[in-house]
Amino acid sequence: MKKYLITIACIFAISGILFGISLAKKSNQVTETVEQRANEGLIVTDQRVFDQADLILEEDETKLQEKIERTRSETHTDIVVLTTNDAEGKSSMAYADDFYDVHDFGYEDSHGTGILFLIDMDNREIWFSTSGDCMKYYTSSRIDSAIDQVYEKLKAGEYYQVFDGCIDSVPRYMYRNNTVNPIWYFWIALVVSICFVVYLIVNRGGKVTVTSDTYLMPASKEVYKRSDFHYDTVVTTRVIESSSGGSGGGHTSSGGFSHGGGGRSF
Repeated sequence: MKKYLITIACIFAISGILFGISLAKKSNQVTETVEQRANEGLIVTDQRVFDQADLILEEDETKLQEKIERTRSETHTDIVVLTTNDAEGKSSMAYADDFYDVHDFGYEDSHGTGILFLIDMDNREIWFSTSGDCMKYYTSSRIDSAIDQVYEKLKAGEYYQVFDGCIDSVPRYMYRNNTVNPIWYFWIALVVSICFVVYLIVNRGGKVTVTSDTYLMPASKEVYKRSDFHYDTVVTTRVIESSSGGSGGGHTSSGGFSHGGGGRSF
């Protein structure tokens, strides 16, 4: 029996470790690039900084382009910076979505994972347009938080600093869950497994807690009979719905592609 319990404990420990490793690997899983892209009819370009409103110095545009290339490679997420002083009669959301759609943007394929940061001087609004996996990780609260980080600079007209801060949000949010990082499940499973094994090993001998005198009255050898009665019980269960973070305002663009996003006036 002792060997059986120890064997079960070891299996539990190994299962916990393997479960934790699988979660850790899944949390770090990202989409790889592909060589063939469905870019027919799109504007194919390696450019990722489009300062149409002329808000950024040329040398700062170069810095942003270089930072985007580094961050894109590290996070497997396409990143686009855009300014405009003519939204063509569109809302900031529609303008950003359409600009993303007609270009070859997306990390793994056209219209794939990526985020476009727009400063719209026409509508006086900053807007984040998300696509692919960015729709999952850039929730409404995260978009609000990212804008909070740069909002004072936006009002002050420090547009290069605004975009620099927006790009910094990508490694902070992409492929990171809103709650607990799955790597913590690995450590929790490992610690619980070790504690369980140690407990069984320490207590494998057991303790004798019942003797022949346990149920005898003091100074008496008369045995009393005790009976236990079980009453039927009825257990009612119900499902309690839980809410989780959603995308930042999922919608379909005029081109028929799914986007998320959010923004703020300034």
